[in-house]
Amino acid sequence: LVAGRTFGPDDGDALRQASLGVLRAYLRGEEAYRDDRYRDAMAHFDAALDRDSTFAPAALALAIAADRFNAAEQQD
Repeated sequence: LVAGRTFGPDDGDALRQASLGVLRAYLRGEEAYRDDRYRDAMAHFDAALDRDSTFAPAALALAIAADRFNAAEQQD
């Protein structure tokens, strides 16, 4: 999942309890993040949060992707 991120016991619960739509959006975000497509990743993580605003892994991943996106934009 998001590169370099360690998951704790609460994350496992969140992943098991999430709906299929939330997981699909989240995993699409993870794929985009791994491909350095941070804007796409943010959109997918945001879509996961639109479906379930309590899905903490997507909220954290969104923050990480936004940070990477901002860093990449500043280098250009």
